[in-house]
Amino acid sequence: MSERSVLIAVGFALVMLGLWVGIDLFTRVPGAQPTPLLAFDPAQVDRLEVAAHGRRAWVERDTWFGSPIWVVRWGQGGPDQSWPAEESRVRAALRVLATTPLEKGESVELASATLTLRTIDGQVHTVRFSDRPIAGKIGVQIESGARRATGLTDAALFDAFVRTGLMAWRDEHAMLSPGVGPSRVFVSAGDRSLSLARREGRWTLLDPVPVPAEPEQAGEFAKNVSGLLASRFIDEMAISDERAGFSQPLARVEAEHDLRIGREGGQDMRLVRQVMTVGGPTDLSGQSVYGLVEWTVIGADGSTQALAGPVVVAVATESLNRLTTHPEPLIARTSTSALPGSFQRVELALGARRVRLERFGTGWAFRGQALLPGDSEAIESLCRLLAQRPADEVALGNTPADVAPLDARVTGGGASLQVQLFATSQPAGLWVQDGMVQRFHARLGDLAVQLASIVERLGNEP
Repeated sequence: MSERSVLIAVGFALVMLGLWVGIDLFTRVPGAQPTPLLAFDPAQVDRLEVAAHGRRAWVERDTWFGSPIWVVRWGQGGPDQSWPAEESRVRAALRVLATTPLEKGESVELASATLTLRTIDGQVHTVRFSDRPIAGKIGVQIESGARRATGLTDAALFDAFVRTGLMAWRDEHAMLSPGVGPSRVFVSAGDRSLSLARREGRWTLLDPVPVPAEPEQAGEFAKNVSGLLASRFIDEMAISDERAGFSQPLARVEAEHDLRIGREGGQDMRLVRQVMTVGGPTDLSGQSVYGLVEWTVIGADGSTQALAGPVVVAVATESLNRLTTHPEPLIARTSTSALPGSFQRVELALGARRVRLERFGTGWAFRGQALLPGDSEAIESLCRLLAQRPADEVALGNTPADVAPLDARVTGGGASLQVQLFATSQPAGLWVQDGMVQRFHARLGDLAVQLASIVERLGNEP
């Protein structure tokens, strides 16, 4: 949970605590046991609904992909919508509701605001509110099983549950992960796009170049996607509103989660896709933008079902700026994840001359004869360079036309890698060309010279 999420949750809990303390202190009669507004166990509640002014919202227990969750749902003239609830807010609110007392009072005219609570055993408790607070109190009518009662209670309860409403309990995480984290992430802006995939715990860049990703940077990138927060939900804005800019979005962010759901006799596969369409700025400051967020579930048979949203939210521009469509920072800093000692064969070529070297004891050999110690160390340095030493810089591009690269192929340990090596003076160092990926190692230009010398001395033309 982010620091901001913690602060909001703590703030909400403190507000609810203050509400409880105020109700407890200012309504208690010395020596008398207060009459509870509703008699229920918060742990047994499975649904709480508030209806007012022709609108209704409810929060209820559900199970998403084998895990229990509180979900906020609402309907405003169209299909019901859903969004995960912040569980700490639900628990705090239910505790307040369970400890709020009912005071004696005259009969009052009731408004259309109704709070309905249901427990797991099917019991229903209803509170109907007046709309005219009097001296910090508000009239209520209670129906709880066979119990019927009227009286007064603290008006702050009406403010919290009706005026503020249950939709304020929605989790602020716009791309909340339903599992251990996303399996794939996609970001596009303009004509640029970037995508990453996690397979067996390892991240791979898919677009714009299919290469292994640097684990720490890729993990941080995925974390930034899952950590996108809705600073506020903008329920009053229609998706088609031109001010939002969704018809010509600035960017699009997607996260996909592969989930295995246990069932009797096996497992079912589900794919959860979360999409945020990024629109225009919410105000002249540009500190936040509109986001249209929707989650869908795709079954093994390809069927699609809405899970959460669509909702319009405000998203901090700063958090979106952490997402890039430039792949260079995410590309793996080494050419392979194999161990240097696993390589058993190295083939070098410079122009028409070629040489094949085999691992020999603790060194290297050419045609069964051990290499000179300096040559053997140069080959070992090449293996460490490709598998162990992180590049100082990563770029995308082709081998320069004005250089004569040294071709190198290393195999062994289940790995096979073919690259080109060339040295530059500005900047001074060695470049490793791996497809479209260029990895630069500062101050290692002499290694290219040593390897070229081995080819010139030992190599032969085919």
